[in-house]
Amino acid sequence: MSATTERLKVGGQVATKIAVTVVALAAVGYGIFSLLSSPTFRIHKIEIVPSQDASLAVNFQPIRNELNARLSSVLGRYTWNVDIEDALARIEKDRRIKDARIRRILPDRLRIVVTPHVPIANVMGTRSDQLFPMARDGELLPPQSLAATGDRPILRGPEFLVQPDLRTQAVALLLALPTNGTLSRPNVSEIQFDKKVGFKMTVSPSGTDVLVGFNDFAEHAEHAQRVLDYLNDQHLTGRIIDARMDKKVVVKLRNAP
Repeated sequence: MSATTERLKVGGQVATKIAVTVVALAAVGYGIFSLLSSPTFRIHKIEIVPSQDASLAVNFQPIRNELNARLSSVLGRYTWNVDIEDALARIEKDRRIKDARIRRILPDRLRIVVTPHVPIANVMGTRSDQLFPMARDGELLPPQSLAATGDRPILRGPEFLVQPDLRTQAVALLLALPTNGTLSRPNVSEIQFDKKVGFKMTVSPSGTDVLVGFNDFAEHAEHAQRVLDYLNDQHLTGRIIDARMDKKVVVKLRNAP
């Protein structure tokens, strides 16, 4: 076999390998293009779930419904075309939400873990048919009907709607209450504020009013609870417990001067 013939043979083999490689790459490229262009990688489902700590603390379904509506335009987009920052901005417009995390789950889902604000009390302003849930940081959440709010202490008075510092003080009062007992948070039905006497709590089921003043809430509440326990043991109702002083607690009838 001549050298020329040998070179032609080798050249033909190389050309064949190149052709096979080109065809294979084209086939792979077409396969990838077809896969990425198929509906497989379009968003078909958005999972919206509460964080573990908040799963039992709030009624999450209204939040989920609202977010599904806000993010509906994401459905049908390719997974990699979803603007996560834009989605987070839409989520954060809901004042009930404290924090949110978004994760893409291939091929066709978004998973959103939401941490909502957990209300510590409800604020009643000038309308008696709606309440504003209040978060632990004192922020007011969107108003709800009475039936939709949880069984939490009510801060009564329009001043709580317009004075953030007063709400912050009310939160400090609620957090200073005993964990258990007759003056624990679940037993406080209402809180009011007066510029002269400070904070006043109404305790259920006795209806006893407890004055705790402007500060030192934990100490005043501890003293008041001992007196409240005594009044309950004696089946005495309609009393006012004035625990604003450091060393003594005064008990008087509700209509006494």
